[in-house]
Formats: sequence, C-alpha cells, structure tokens
Amino acid sequence: MGIGLTAVLAGLAAPPLAVFVAVLAMAIAHEVGDGDFLPANGGPWNGVLDVLAFLPGPLVFWAIHAYLI
Repeated sequence: MGIGLTAVLAGLAAPPLAVFVAVLAMAIAHEVGDGDFLPANGGPWNGVLDVLAFLPGPLVFWAIHAYLI
C-alpha cells in the first residue's frame, strides 16, 4: 500500500516530504482502523511496527529524489 501510494503521488509530481506525510497518515489511519494500537491486539507496538512497514517506499523515493537534485 505504501509503495502504491508513493508511486501515484510521485507520478503526480508531489514533493518527497508530502509523499512521506501522506503515506504516514494513511498508515496510521489504517492501523487505527484495525485496532492495532489497542493492548488487546498487541498494541501499541504491533501498530507502531505495522506503520513502519508502510514507510520504505516513500523513504526510498525521498532518497532518490535528494540524490538527483
């Protein structure tokens, strides 16, 4: 999901910081909806680790963009 959103936003020429923030917001909203931050579901660490799993795509995009500029 994070890579897909990164690809769409990169295709729309969004700045890397905006891509990162958008993917982070989507990841947090997704995990809140799943209830992964609740202690009954292994939270809060289950939710935190799942949010981090969304971020490699935008971080690589940011690194490539910073390298090319």
